[in-house]
Amino acid sequence: MKLVGHPRPAELEDYRRAAEEIEARLGSLPGLRAIYRIGGVSAPGISDLDRVAVVDPAGPVPPVWHDLTEGTRALAMHPPFLVDPATFASHRLISHLEPMELAAGTAIEIEERPDPDYIGRLLGAESLLLTLVRLLKYRVTGRVKVRAVLCQLHTVRHGLALAGLGRGDAPRAWALSDEVASLRGEWFAQAPQEREERLRHLVLRAFPALVGALDSLAVGLPRSEEGSDTRLALGAPWGGVVLKAVGKGPTPPPGPGPRLTQAVSAVSSRTAEAAWRLLLRRREVVVPAQVLALLGECPEEHAVLCARHAEVLARHREFMAERGRGYTSIAIAPALRRA
Repeated sequence: MKLVGHPRPAELEDYRRAAEEIEARLGSLPGLRAIYRIGGVSAPGISDLDRVAVVDPAGPVPPVWHDLTEGTRALAMHPPFLVDPATFASHRLISHLEPMELAAGTAIEIEERPDPDYIGRLLGAESLLLTLVRLLKYRVTGRVKVRAVLCQLHTVRHGLALAGLGRGDAPRAWALSDEVASLRGEWFAQAPQEREERLRHLVLRAFPALVGALDSLAVGLPRSEEGSDTRLALGAPWGGVVLKAVGKGPTPPPGPGPRLTQAVSAVSSRTAEAAWRLLLRRREVVVPAQVLALLGECPEEHAVLCARHAEVLARHREFMAERGRGYTSIAIAPALRRA
């Protein structure tokens, strides 16, 4: 693995100044209703900055990302989230934005998550699968973005909690989460060779740990009525990845498939990205049939809830396509469609 995108040391004061800059810029958006702070800075220099702008505009929202200073963009890692008031009020159906604090504007009443067990399992499965696909890209390209993967693996704990998987249900995944938290906290105190070796081991251990967690989730789900040829295809930016049902576990971790040569991976991130897309024309990742059914089917007893979930997700996608270009979506999952 070629390690790129290394974190740089930063202080809490750096994050405070960056947060002020982001919030000031978001404060000038047309139709702004509120700005929310999400999460916190648990590992300065590694943690990102999450801000949600709730807007009710008449047209496209002007992007702010490139107006920010280079230092602020580096700490934030990604553009702010953008959402309309109605979707934000129902966001617990499609996302996990906790802990959350009002930074500016007027607080918006947020609906409780209906049937938290069912929606939690759905969101948890989406989160764990998305992390698995991201890791697959690192494995194929041979390029691992250090700070990004430390943040992505940090979300595994949220996926496990949402899915209702305790430490006894998914011991390897929770052990992975613990080690990620430890490495994040000790990164700048360790010698480069030691911390990089720990990271490489973490990335490799993550595959069986995540697949094991999905198998544990499948145990508590009803059997799928559809055959083992069921598939779900991911939308952009993961177009080409297809989730395929496997009937009986344990589910095998995804193999590396065609890999980029070391020479290609070492040239540049753009070269590796272009080659990854070329290799990704049809890549199947096997998933427990019950988990795939959770994503693609809707039990009759949850028909109303599924319709509500689909409505909120579709509204947010439409909003982002028409008005939110240059911002980050609040939804956990990429687009899913039948293959």
